[in-house]
Amino acid sequence: MKLFAASIMLLCMLLPQAAGAVPAVSSNPGAVERSVPPRVTGPLPDFKLPELREFHLDNGIPVYTAVQPELPYESICILFPQAGAKNDPVGKYGLYCYVNNLLAKGTKTRGCDELEKEFLSLGAQFSSYGGSWNDIDWDVSGGRVDVVRLEHLPEIIRLFADAVLQPAFSQQELERLKSSRWGILTGLRTSPLFLGEAAFNRFVFGEDSRYGTSLRADTSAQEATITREDILAFYKKHYTPKQAFFLCRGPLELDELAKHLNKHFGGWQDSIDSESVQKEIPSESLKKCATAAFNTEPRYIPVMAPGASTLMDGRILIVDRPEAKSARIWVGCRGISAADPDLLAIQAMNTILGDCGVGDHLNANLRESKGYSYGVRSTFDCHLDRGAFKVTGAIQIDKAIPAVQEIFKEMAVMRQPLPEAELRKYLTYMAYSYPRKFDGSHLYLDSLVKMLLGYYTKEYVDTYVSKVLKLAPEDIQKAAERTLDTDKMIVVIVGDAKALEPQLKEAGWRAQVVTVDEVLGPEVQPER
Repeated sequence: MKLFAASIMLLCMLLPQAAGAVPAVSSNPGAVERSVPPRVTGPLPDFKLPELREFHLDNGIPVYTAVQPELPYESICILFPQAGAKNDPVGKYGLYCYVNNLLAKGTKTRGCDELEKEFLSLGAQFSSYGGSWNDIDWDVSGGRVDVVRLEHLPEIIRLFADAVLQPAFSQQELERLKSSRWGILTGLRTSPLFLGEAAFNRFVFGEDSRYGTSLRADTSAQEATITREDILAFYKKHYTPKQAFFLCRGPLELDELAKHLNKHFGGWQDSIDSESVQKEIPSESLKKCATAAFNTEPRYIPVMAPGASTLMDGRILIVDRPEAKSARIWVGCRGISAADPDLLAIQAMNTILGDCGVGDHLNANLRESKGYSYGVRSTFDCHLDRGAFKVTGAIQIDKAIPAVQEIFKEMAVMRQPLPEAELRKYLTYMAYSYPRKFDGSHLYLDSLVKMLLGYYTKEYVDTYVSKVLKLAPEDIQKAAERTLDTDKMIVVIVGDAKALEPQLKEAGWRAQVVTVDEVLGPEVQPER
């Protein structure tokens, strides 16, 4: 991926120089001329999403469809915006993942293997929607069926309805899933990436917030308490027709979809009073997370001993891994939501800072110049609530604190005006690589779901390229001044605390040291 990004970046750097170049004439008429880059003619066209057409089933469930006759298959998704990870009840973090996973593990009349074989025999594949650990999983989950043999559509929709409306959530499958996830979580306890992410989330959002854990719900103690009754309660509360919508993409016209979806889903009625569910507001911790002013205060308890005085006191957390030969660092704070009005400029600023491989500022410094790391990356986690901004990467253990200092220096550079010529190179890279974000059926569907959920509008996607190319240095500077305040950054380092002590002392910083158990809680095995 980094090699691909670097290649695109190099191409973008050469394009402006080649705008007026005339290819040399080859002596071989059949040869491809490679002495100069190909000439770019005319403005770069915008990438446009298809128009979504809408109708409603007899019970009011909205259906949105992108009719694309050129596709050889139809994707049909049923989605529940109230059933994402952020709706996990306190003390049961990870519950959404169990419901989402077990939705595809059998119905009241068909076992897991039988259900899968029947779908495959009809030329279709059924899966839960979500569980891929990306931002959209915070806000939505559901089911998806991809239909290749369109002549079997009536039988496939009937089977799809059975899977979604009559899931078994069997105790046997629950125990199998618990055992599998316990094994995964046990292994992840030794992963610096997982440990740091868990500690960083708690430090930024607090332990009382769902965002204070990862999407994977990194506490085995809470998952051990999840029961079949918890799963059924979550399903009945959040998987209701008044909270559902369909998204379809493929060659089928509205009439064909409406006939079969209405037959099997049009009579579905709520089994509980979902009016109260729809009016619910997020828990207080999530509401604060979504609406607080741009400010990050360390909330890991305890944060720092009284009397802290230097700049970074109370804002550095070390997860101790004795004798570790390298360190993994996180530098960041609370970020923005997907609906932020400055999203485009912030994305461009972040691309320049640390999100386009070896060509960005952070990698030019830490990888190419200093040799501290094989690579670092900066990201903004953007979903419907405010996510986190973070810079993360693997660093030489004896260069961890100097690396953090260099990251702060690069953030300061971003708050200064960027040369116009340099900015053009990065913006061209963003424009040319934008369609890659929709490469593949899953990414394409995710983009349509995000549009329906309110992450962005169709106009945002359709005009992305032209608007990116119009950004000015002052837009990038303003975005950096708003989001890269180093006085609000916290630092998490996973590594050998003893090896980090001399570096902290030289920098005049103090840190709190915690163990793996203090971050993840004691290891707990599932009940048998």
